[in-house]
Amino acid sequence: MKTNTMSELLAEREEALRNTLRANSDLDESSEACAETIDKALTELLLRYNASRSAERACQAAADGLTATARSAAAFMKAGRAKKHTAARQLDSRAILSVLGAAILCTGALVLAQKMPLVSYGCMFIGVLLAFIGGRIWFRSGEVTVRPTVDPDAAWYALRQTAETMDQKLEELCASIEADSKKPAAAPGGALSADETRLFAGLLEALYAKNGEFALLQLAKVPEYMESRGVSLVEYSPETEHYFECFPTRREAATQRPALLMGGQLLLMGKAVRPREQTETRR
Repeated sequence: MKTNTMSELLAEREEALRNTLRANSDLDESSEACAETIDKALTELLLRYNASRSAERACQAAADGLTATARSAAAFMKAGRAKKHTAARQLDSRAILSVLGAAILCTGALVLAQKMPLVSYGCMFIGVLLAFIGGRIWFRSGEVTVRPTVDPDAAWYALRQTAETMDQKLEELCASIEADSKKPAAAPGGALSADETRLFAGLLEALYAKNGEFALLQLAKVPEYMESRGVSLVEYSPETEHYFECFPTRREAATQRPALLMGGQLLLMGKAVRPREQTETRR
């Protein structure tokens, strides 16, 4: 299966996504619909990317993290809220009609004052009332709702730039993983030093040569090597007897294997022989 970058996968859906973002902006005129479109696009992008890299778990994990971060950033677009602001005071048409009506009635009241006094008083009362109402509503204040909107083209370019950044980071990670995989595996316990290599090579040579004298010469190098590693070789004596397993013999006391100490701590007990009489006395 061909492996595609995030940018390549996104480019395949460019036309459909840009049309959807424009439709969101025209119909909804808010940021919520655009944010949901971007969220869905990133989710689909991740699924398609992981499908093309099913054998690369580390790259998949990195893509998961980067996509989650991008989706969280898209969620900030929904965090805006609509606010109502009081608009500037505006002249109300109803107030104009009320004042005109009041003027007409007052004029009529003056004309009818001599002929029809009662009607004149009625017109005057109604005219004053209309003038009062017109004065109260002469100016009105309106409330305007403000909603955050998103430029669909700017949203698309931001999404494309996000995919390009993710590709760059994923490429760096995959290259690092590939470079590490090509490094030779370290030997268990660490590599041998030059001295260790020479010592063991000599011992192996003595083993393969089956030469007793040569083997003893090579084995004579072991105490020096042990001392260089901080291991003290202790031979048998009455003072160091507690470091040894002792076995009876008819000969003189002798060390069969030195005790091994490091920093005053016993690593391995030694073996020694001593006269039978001394052994029985110790018991």
